Amino acid sequence: MKQAPRSKDEHIVNFKLMLHAYAFIGIMESFIAHVMFFVYMQYYEGFYPSDLILSFSNWTDGYMGRSQDQLNNAVSNAQSVYFVTLIFMQLFGNSLATRTNRLSFFEVLPWKKQSRNLWIFVAQIASLICMFFVLALPACQNIFKTRLPRVEFYFIGLGFAMVIFFMDEMRKLMVRRKVGFFKKLAW
Repeated sequence: MKQAPRSKDEHIVNFKLMLHAYAFIGIMESFIAHVMFFVYMQYYEGFYPSDLILSFSNWTDGYMGRSQDQLNNAVSNAQSVYFVTLIFMQLFGNSLATRTNRLSFFEVLPWKKQSRNLWIFVAQIASLICMFFVLALPACQNIFKTRLPRVEFYFIGLGFAMVIFFMDEMRKLMVRRKVGFFKKLAW
């Protein structure tokens, strides 16, 4: 309420918002989640990226000494790691960092009276419950081809969420200080 209202001609979804969501946050999240897919495949399944890229036609029974079930299981595990990483970055990085356009998260804490939004925590908990259903329930595992990842991947996802949070906080700092290109990124 302290800010002047938007112009009635200004759209809520505009080029700057799309640039922020897709070119800034989106590219980071997508890149990190893909890296985690390849990290899992290399360190836990023994497939190097060169074994995976453009290998779809080879991904059949006997590829690299694996049965079709073993190959499918490896992909399901890696996809689940990708999914967990992406969910954690969305829930604990993106959703907390992008609550405001310019102000730091620490200026508008969700539990402070002026900027209270406790529903964000309810939404995060509900999202985590949904994530665990998709990963752990056998019926969901069959539908979505997921597996319950090793516990370290949850912590790695949380660590990357902190990276997303930090990067957007840095962007907002640059916007507030009107530093070069970043002053144009304020949506």
